[in-house]
Amino acid sequence: MDAIKDYRQQVKAFVKYAVEHSIAVEETTSGANILKRKRFTMVKVIDEKLEALAASVLGAQKDQLAILAQIDEINGMLVNLVS
Repeated sequence: MDAIKDYRQQVKAFVKYAVEHSIAVEETTSGANILKRKRFTMVKVIDEKLEALAASVLGAQKDQLAILAQIDEINGMLVNLVS
């Protein structure tokens, strides 16, 4: 169980780092009229190599992440049964 928790924390840390350092989000609002104002969100890739690495690693770990999700689901059901 400790290995699963450690794996989950490592995946979480990696994804957080990749998102913070490879992608930037910029929001803008158009026009001065409040009724016709539109909000635009632009996602920019800052570091393409880091994004490619993250996609590759997460793609290779797809089966392990699916197993981890199933374990979390089972743990949630057990907690619901106990309470």
